[in-house]
Amino acid sequence: MILDRYSLQTKVIFILLIILAIIGIVIISNYNNSRSRDVQTVANARLLAGALEKYYSLYRSYPEIDKIAIDKLKYISDQGVNESGTAVFYTNNVVWPEDTTLAIQNDDYQLDFSVNNSWPAWGVTKFQGGRCRILKEATLYCVDL
Repeated sequence: MILDRYSLQTKVIFILLIILAIIGIVIISNYNNSRSRDVQTVANARLLAGALEKYYSLYRSYPEIDKIAIDKLKYISDQGVNESGTAVFYTNNVVWPEDTTLAIQNDDYQLDFSVNNSWPAWGVTKFQGGRCRILKEATLYCVDL
């Protein structure tokens, strides 16, 4: 066998290097998945903001709702938030970060959520991520945690 010509110490080092390589691959994969989730969250937030802006352009106000956890939002229709109607502007069928909230008043809305990584283009420069907010006219603001 090919490994018979190597010492025990060399075999152990070789096995440890393989284990370290596997651990490195898992860490990089998890990091990339985390970044993908952040990008998807911002895309979902922009989609929701776009629906709110479309609603506003038709009715000249946003559908009112007190601050709620985003998982309580089912849809936005021409009759308002979680009210059945003939036109549906948004259906919430995505997975959001747990701490995501939405508050809507006549002329303003605020969607708050977290990102888990640094995104200098969004204003998050710390490795541990930050908090983001989308406001009226789909404006995105983010800050470090």
